[in-house]
This record gives sequence, structure tokens and C-alpha cells, in this order.
Amino acid sequence: MQLASKKTKIYTMRRGLSDAVLYDENKIYERYGISSKQLIDFKGLRGDPSDNIPGVFGIGEKTAVSLLQEFETLENIYKNIEKIKISVREKLTRDKMQAIKSKKLATIVRNVPVEFDLEKAKIDDFDKKKLVKLFEELNFFSLIKRIPQNKLDESENCSKKEKKNKSVKDFKYNFIIKEKENDFWKDLSQKKELSFKLETQERENGHNEILGVSFSWESGRAGYAKYSEKTRSFIKDIFENEKIVKIGYDLKISIKILFSYGIILKGKLYDIMLLAYVLDPGAKIDFPFLVLKELGEEIEERNNKGQLGLEIMSFQEKIEKICRQTDYIKKLKKIFEEKMEKISQTQKKQKNLETVFWEIEIPLVEILAQMEMNGILLNAFIFQGIS
Repeated sequence: MQLASKKTKIYTMRRGLSDAVLYDENKIYERYGISSKQLIDFKGLRGDPSDNIPGVFGIGEKTAVSLLQEFETLENIYKNIEKIKISVREKLTRDKMQAIKSKKLATIVRNVPVEFDLEKAKIDDFDKKKLVKLFEELNFFSLIKRIPQNKLDESENCSKKEKKNKSVKDFKYNFIIKEKENDFWKDLSQKKELSFKLETQERENGHNEILGVSFSWESGRAGYAKYSEKTRSFIKDIFENEKIVKIGYDLKISIKILFSYGIILKGKLYDIMLLAYVLDPGAKIDFPFLVLKELGEEIEERNNKGQLGLEIMSFQEKIEKICRQTDYIKKLKKIFEEKMEKISQTQKKQKNLETVFWEIEIPLVEILAQMEMNGILLNAFIFQGIS
């Protein structure tokens, strides 16, 4: 706060970011009774344990402020040492060298010769991919999304657009319309493996309403169907078909939502979130991050309402976005499955990752979902006795 001036104000936190105070020269005087320039003298006398500055032993805040209000500086205090009452004088005399050293320690040096050019300090030609990789190694996950655009990004815009256009061409999705409904569901029921994603909307009563469902049956192919009384039986048949392997992200949520609609998720289940967790328990496993890390694609985070930022999109854009994410789930499954198999081959069978995933994590998904839906019984009398 010693840097406060007519041009400079200081933000300081009392109990965290939500409780910050802005100090200017007047606010500092109001708080301490001295000017910002006198704060280094104040620390010379009072010390500062947080910065390991000793000060003068026995001199508190009140005495330090009183001395500075009368004599202005630490040096002037010692020049007028005889005018100070004996009990305080003895402390000041005893710790004189410590007081001078403390003031020096507290002083922020502002006249260091620094050659600084703001324009030259700008870094805009960095390799974003290398920086993302470095941040991942250092566990700076929250900073990845804050990496700004660079010259390489701008110069590669054309090639990226071409790549994106190619990706759009390579990706095909279907919005199921009445004329094609029966053929679509018939074809889907013959698939051995499907990734899926529920599009839901949370109501005021906390109930998650299913708006639609997307399925992906091969890389680059997906379909979306609105949920209605007409499509419910088709959707139920797919989810309850035990011959079809189901792949999703955070299946516990899907199980609970489908159950509220009288639909039971059956068959072999792959949970991408749990696969990622088993492979690296300490790593970040939210869906947008996994897609960015493993597939190099960026998708929007969920907004405050729990939806994937779809409200401002056209219906066609929304359907394509959901279908594309369902495609990502299928692609992630393939990547994680290969990683798990590779690691498991080097481990003992009874303790490998596949055993952990299939015999512990996946069975627990359904158990936890049931517990959250049904609740658990507690003996109130026992807890009353404990309290």
C-alpha cells in the first residue's frame, strides 16, 4: 500500500475475492492515521510478521502511529529520541539497528533501472499446441481456456476453416422425420454399439425433461430424434436392448433421468467419464476438456441453466452440435479403450485397470444411481443418541 498515490490505488482482500477493499491515499489515512509514504516507517517500528519483518520489539500499532504523527519519519524519530518518554525510548534505543533494517526490508525499490518496451513485451507468436501441452503437464487446466489468440492462429485461419469445412463434410447427421422414422429405428436396433446423449431441460421443480436423444453408430455419423409419446417406445426399445453396447458420459445422470421416464438402461455400459478417471485419477475429466485434449476440438461449456449453451442457436445448429458431441463420445471411447488395454497388458490380471473399471466402477454407477433415487435408511434413534 506504500505505492498508493494520486495516480495509483491498491486493491486488497480481507476475506477473499468477494470482500476486497480499494485503498487510495485518503482511505489509507482513514485506516492507519498516517500517509501511504509513512507505511515503510510504520513497518520499521511495528514490523510485519507476514513478511518476516521484526520491527521494534514492544512497539505496537498505536505507539507506532503516534510517533509517526508527531515526528513523520523513522529517522526523525531517532533524531528526537530524547523527546520521547523513557519506556518507549528504551525500546527504540535497544532495537535501533533492527528498526532501520526493517524499514529497508519493507521498502519497495522503485528506482531500479529497467528497460521496458510494452510493445516488445507482447508475445503473440507462440505455439498454442505446445503451450497447451505444457499447461497440461503442469496441471494448469483452468488457464488453458484463457490462452489468447496468436499470430499463428490468425495466419492459420484459412487452413483451419478449410479443415473445419472438411470436418463438416465428413460429419453427417440425421434429424429423424416421420417419413424415415421406422427405417431409422429399425437400422439402429441392429447396431452392436451406440454412443448417446440426452438433451434435457431442468424444470422449476428440479425434474429433468428429455427434449430429445442423439445416437452415434459409427465415426462421423449420428442421428437425433425429438422425445415424444410417438418416439418414446422406439427410444425405450433401444435403451433396453441388452444386445446393444451403450456409451455415454456420466451415465449415472442418464440412468436417473431415463428411470424417471420408465426407461431402464440395459446391456454393456461404457462411461467415458469413468474411463478417463480410471486412466488418470488425478486429471481433469470434464467433457469439454477431454474433447479438447484427446480430439483437439473445442466445445462450449454448460451455462448456468445446465444446458450446453444451445438457446441462441438455430434449431439446425443445435441438432448438429448435439450429434457432433455424441460422435465425440464414441471417438473418446475408442481412444480410452485402447489406452486401458495397453496399460492392462503390463499389469497383473486381478489388479489391472480393466478389472477396476468393469468390476468396480461400472457396477457402482447403477448402485449409486439407485441410492440417489431411492435414498438410504437411517436409524434416527441411534443418531439422536450420538448427538
